[in-house]
Amino acid sequence: MALSNDEILKLLAEDSKPKRGGGKRGPRKEDTSIRHINVWFKLQHHICMPDCPHRKDSPTGRACWNPDCVDIRPSTDRGINAVAHINDKWMCRYCFISGWLLPK
Repeated sequence: MALSNDEILKLLAEDSKPKRGGGKRGPRKEDTSIRHINVWFKLQHHICMPDCPHRKDSPTGRACWNPDCVDIRPSTDRGINAVAHINDKWMCRYCFISGWLLPK
C-alpha cells in the first residue's frame, strides 16, 4: 500500500518540527568527590583578586581558604588566585587534588 502525496507531506512536516525537551536544563554539576585534574578544569572557577570580598572570610588571607594550603607558589604568582567553590569553601587546584574537605 503506497502513501498518498498528502500523507508524505504530513510525515515530512512532522519530521522537520524542532524537537523540544529531553535534555537537562541548567549547568552540569560535577562530582567533586572525584579529585582528578580533569574534574578541576570542568568546575566553575573564580579569579579572586586582592580586594575580593571572599578574602575577608579567608582564614589565610589568600584566595584558598585551606589553612594548610599546599600551593607553594609565591603570592606574586597570579595563578594562586584561581579558586573553585566546593563545600562552601574556596579552594585552589592543589588543595582540590590533595583531597581537602573530602569526607573521611
